[in-house]
Amino acid sequence: MKSITKTHLTKETIKCLCVQCFGEAVNIHEITELNEGMFNSAYKISYDDQKETMLKISVSPDTKVLTYEKDMMRTELYVYDLLADSKIPAPNVIYRDLSREIIPNDYFFMTVLKGKTLQSLQKKLTKDEIIGIEEQLVEYMAIMHQHKGSYFGYMTRDVNKQFKTWDQAVKHMFDMILKDAKAQHMKLPYESITRVIDKHQSLLKEIKEPRLIDFDMWAGNIFISNINHLYKITGIVDFERSFYGDPMAEFAGHNFFITDIRQKKHMLDCYHQHTNHVFSDHDFTRYQIYRLYLMVIMYTETYRYKKMHRFIQKVLSKMMIKRCISVLEKALKE
Repeated sequence: MKSITKTHLTKETIKCLCVQCFGEAVNIHEITELNEGMFNSAYKISYDDQKETMLKISVSPDTKVLTYEKDMMRTELYVYDLLADSKIPAPNVIYRDLSREIIPNDYFFMTVLKGKTLQSLQKKLTKDEIIGIEEQLVEYMAIMHQHKGSYFGYMTRDVNKQFKTWDQAVKHMFDMILKDAKAQHMKLPYESITRVIDKHQSLLKEIKEPRLIDFDMWAGNIFISNINHLYKITGIVDFERSFYGDPMAEFAGHNFFITDIRQKKHMLDCYHQHTNHVFSDHDFTRYQIYRLYLMVIMYTETYRYKKMHRFIQKVLSKMMIKRCISVLEKALKE
């Protein structure tokens, strides 16, 4: 995916970073830029005696990003550290450099995950195979949600953005993205979005414990492998959009084009088995709020993509925004 947020390094610069990680004696064989990502740059590097690693480079400080996206790589590293001893098949961080002394970017090296992305294989999978993969994913969601935060919202050291209640955090999240959208003169139903969020504040206040949420477990961030004729999740990556909030948001991050999450009954049943959580109508309404938030993000971020991708994503996300608003307005009348 081509995006203006990606930082492209020369092979000489990458070799210099490898020396910082592996030492002067490192022997680089091949450097391959990976194109599936949509925000940061990533390189697969083979070195020494058939060894491999992944290098991930953050967005340059002078590149235009959305407000919530600033310094996101530091959130990703924080979450990798939290999950290091868990069953979640996240990569291991080998080396990190946040000094911005060698290059004006954060960067880190990590282990290479086995398999291919679910996105690249999805059309070849049967319905039962997809169900099996999603049930595995739900187990990893449940493990991740065991981590409790001390505040609601995105990871930050700014105490003014560490919210005591979930409704305050959600309001702040919408305020940020809508401000970004207005700055870019995006054509969105701002008043309708703000109105339905304000009207549903009482539902958001019901969430009392801030849980660790990835919010980006879409098919492009999930790696799978066929092991003994069964597809297994062998990796989950890109936790930079994580925050502390409502576990229901995780379902929106994976199923953002599905209006009624009850269509994914196998995922809800599996989550109940792992957590004993009993889903309610309030959960399903909050799901729409998180879908709405994600769709506004997807619409607003299109400034950085090429013309054709920008057009398609704007059309799809705006259609979903209208649908979410409609569902949320209907819920207010019930």
